[in-house]
Amino acid sequence: MGRRTALIYLAAVAGTALACGITLNWILPNGIETHMGGEHTMLPGWFASSCAVVLFIALGAGILGVWRKTGKHPVEHEAGPLTKFKVGGMTCEHCAGRIHSALMAEQGVLSAHVSLADGTVDVHGAGFDMEHMTKAVEKLGYSLTESER
Repeated sequence: MGRRTALIYLAAVAGTALACGITLNWILPNGIETHMGGEHTMLPGWFASSCAVVLFIALGAGILGVWRKTGKHPVEHEAGPLTKFKVGGMTCEHCAGRIHSALMAEQGVLSAHVSLADGTVDVHGAGFDMEHMTKAVEKLGYSLTESER
């Protein structure tokens, strides 16, 4: 659910609850009388208020994305040195996927990000054989050259 949809949903729920409460107060100005023979007690006011505050904070944090994941693979943050490559012959997402699979199969490669728009690949890892990796990509019909940093 997107942020806009969540806001619309929360506004609809809050508006409906408020409208129903006002309507009930108008219809039953003295409340509802029960004849159950016992005293009805509610939770203490401080507890109800603190629960409302916690709920409000949780909803606000969810809408603002405070606890949202970055979407990055955890290994990318500390995946060793970054090596950038230029890729030739890559024309579609299928090509990018084949190159990504070939690079991830190489020993020492921890992560690879293929950019179709830029025609580049960012490889994180250490100890991989550049010549073997280049041959693996060339075997697929693409060219792979290390780019300037």
